[in-house]
Amino acid sequence: MTPTLALIPFSCGWGAKLRGCADGPSSLKKWKLAEQLAEAGLTAEWDEFTRFDAPEKSLSPAQALPLVTRYNVALEQQVAACVAAKKIPVTLGGDHSMAVGTWGGVTRAMGAREKLGLIWFDAHLDAHTPRTSPSLAYHGMPVAVLLGDGAEELTSIGGPGAKIAPQHLCLIGIRSFEEAEHRFLTDLGVRIFYMDEIKKRGMQAVMQDALAIAATGTDGFGITVDLDGFDPYEAPGVGSPEGHGFSRADGLAAIHGLGRHPGFAALEIAEYNPYRDRNHATSALVRDIIVNVFEG
Repeated sequence: MTPTLALIPFSCGWGAKLRGCADGPSSLKKWKLAEQLAEAGLTAEWDEFTRFDAPEKSLSPAQALPLVTRYNVALEQQVAACVAAKKIPVTLGGDHSMAVGTWGGVTRAMGAREKLGLIWFDAHLDAHTPRTSPSLAYHGMPVAVLLGDGAEELTSIGGPGAKIAPQHLCLIGIRSFEEAEHRFLTDLGVRIFYMDEIKKRGMQAVMQDALAIAATGTDGFGITVDLDGFDPYEAPGVGSPEGHGFSRADGLAAIHGLGRHPGFAALEIAEYNPYRDRNHATSALVRDIIVNVFEG
């Protein structure tokens, strides 16, 4: 029996330089995402939209941190409540700082701190800390935060310290990063599947390895998809496009049916920027990601 999917919006772009992703969830709701999922045979319900007052002008990273924190605290609480209600969280962003709230909420509700596996699709490593980040943008830091390193305001969400253990985390599709974040992850032993490896071995072979990392010796696993992992030709509506990504067909095939796995806990889709989308190509991709994950 297909579980009820809770579509949880993260209407925040303050973790990025460009804030267009903040309107990603509302755009998807206006596009009737839940109704389209119902047509595909899935039961999906929108959860509450959270909006905090914020100035229209740009903020420095230090000024933006309280907003990023408030949004992630709210997201963590919504996710944890959905898990407790036996629904499957599908968090929709929004910049990728949202991973702090999504996986903080899942691990807290499951009692699975450092025992949850995570498969992370992305063009970037997102593993900077305030000590290493050139931009100090928080959407470039969530991997480090989940591993327990970053601003205390963020590492404490869902409980203090690391939420994910490095041996249960892997990143897929990587092709753009700085040396400091790369060194941070390699020193911890995090498995990184670069685009070069995907091209040589194929996405399906990579996914077999990734699932073994995330689902072996854990209490469950989740998937986070930064839409910029896909090639921008097929996913133009993203916050930080990077060329030479994986194809729509490969990405959808990789995640097909994983929501039916007995250990599957939650799905996150980040960095949808409706202002950069063309002919709903990226919103349709969001829909198709959800459908493919939960198809039998």
